[in-house]
Amino acid sequence: PDIMIIYDTYRLARKLLPDKKLHVFGLKVRALKLVKGIIDSFDITAWTRPVNSKLGNWSCKNSEERRRFFKAWISRLNEILSQKTLVEAVQK
Repeated sequence: PDIMIIYDTYRLARKLLPDKKLHVFGLKVRALKLVKGIIDSFDITAWTRPVNSKLGNWSCKNSEERRRFFKAWISRLNEILSQKTLVEAVQK
């Protein structure tokens, strides 16, 4: 539900500010799938968390973990950004 609130908020912002760049702070990775075609840029600190949800709210504790978490996050981000949006999928 909160992802749909995020989507609706940015969709409304885009509608009201069509000629402005939309930069989002603290975007949830799950919401990125929905809003990547609406926003222009984003900042996120999710890469400091493990990709594996079994680790709960663990955060990186040292340089090695920061590098490992960041590489895993970049892989996940690339996967999300390479997926077509619904609009892209129906347009040919």
